[in-house]
Formats: sequence, C-alpha cells, structure tokens
Amino acid sequence: MRVPLRWLTASIALSDGGFNNWDWGEFGKNIAIGAISGASSFGVGEAFKVANGVQLTTSQKLLKAAVHAHVQASISDATGGDYLTSAASGFVGGVVGGQASKLGNVAVIGSSILLGGLTAEATGGEFWRGATISGIVAGANHVAHEIGANIAKKVRSNRHRPRPQRDIR
Repeated sequence: MRVPLRWLTASIALSDGGFNNWDWGEFGKNIAIGAISGASSFGVGEAFKVANGVQLTTSQKLLKAAVHAHVQASISDATGGDYLTSAASGFVGGVVGGQASKLGNVAVIGSSILLGGLTAEATGGEFWRGATISGIVAGANHVAHEIGANIAKKVRSNRHRPRPQRDIR
C-alpha cells in the first residue's frame, strides 16, 4: 500500500525504537510509486493539452478528471490500496485543480488536498491518503503544466529580443 513519505517517516520516528525500525526497501518503494504517480498525472495533462488560449469543454474536463481517477486508482490498487477511494480522490484532484487554477498554485494544491482528503473520508478511506493522491494530481498536472507554459513563454519572448552588438576591436 502506498504511504506518503512524510507519514512513513513520521510513523517510524514516533514508533517504539524510532529510526532503528527504518526500512530502506519500503522507503525506495514509496519514492518509486510517488514518481510513477506524479509522472502519470503529468502525462494525463499532456494528453489533454490544447493550443494556447483554447479552453477544454466541460465534458473534456470531466473526461480528463475521469482519466486521472482511473490512473491513480490503478496505481493504488496495484500497490494494495483501495480503488474506489483513490479514484474518487483522483477525480476530485482533477476537477478542483482545474477550477482553482485561476486562484494561483497554492489555491490549486491546497484546495485539492483538502477536498481529496474529505472525499477519501466520505468513501471510507483515510483522509491523508486521499489528500496525497489529490495533491499529486493537482501539483503534477495543473501546477507543473502552468510552470512549463510560463517557461516556454519566456523562452519564446527572449528569441525575438534584439541582441546587443558587441564592439570587437
């Protein structure tokens, strides 16, 4: 089952024996699963990417959120988690992240984490697992794409800027 690294670390630190119970294999597994989850969320965003200035229709946004839900739920199911809870949290992360993007990156990730956790609780899961899934969808998809678009925009604008002439003597 996927456990966010911060919770894994905290639970070990607070357990009897503390960090003497550390398991590098479990730590590495969690890093790998987190990387796959983040890359998958980014990939879903790339698959639904449209030209600059063109907005997705409502049905396209819902389909994108449904794909996020299935991808995250499949990863969770493969690692011993609950499919329904992960699907619901992934869907919420996709929908909320897309809608909150007008409010800034902190609002995107924060609202997705909160609502993803509440969704997990509502479906019988654990708040922090749902919050993590929803936060990954929002961060690796919505925020990462926005940052990438801003970098691309700066690169394009720098190409057309006249370069100063150097005085060669």
